[in-house]
Amino acid sequence: MTLVKQPAVLGELLVGVIAGNVGYWLGFPGLTVLREGDNLRKISEIALTTSTSVAQAVYQVLPAGEAVRVSKALSLPQSLDYLAVYSFLDFLSRIAILILLFLVGLETSLVEMRRVGRTALLVAVIGVVAPISLGMGGRSSIRP
Repeated sequence: MTLVKQPAVLGELLVGVIAGNVGYWLGFPGLTVLREGDNLRKISEIALTTSTSVAQAVYQVLPAGEAVRVSKALSLPQSLDYLAVYSFLDFLSRIAILILLFLVGLETSLVEMRRVGRTALLVAVIGVVAPISLGMGGRSSIRP
């Protein structure tokens, strides 16, 4: 993203977010399953520990609108492949986060932190408060 003087990783993240959402909106079953993340664990737990089918477990965990899409995606012959991909991506992302945090720790300089302390604190506070506020505002507008 040299045209707008931003790091390339920002453009890569932006393209990933756009591609993932467009794929979900177009109804790609793999992205529908991947989007549910931790709910897949709950669905599998209910389906495996009770005499409930996967479709019934989906409706127990997710709201009706989402449950229809996920249940349809999990009823496809390749649904086990989607779940395997999710498990692998989940595992890989956890390892990647550990490596990222380790690398950030190695590059941290206390002298540099003192120099940019106030600005960094302001960015950190805004980076936490703004998403929480937007998320709470978005959730309250969705409720019936």
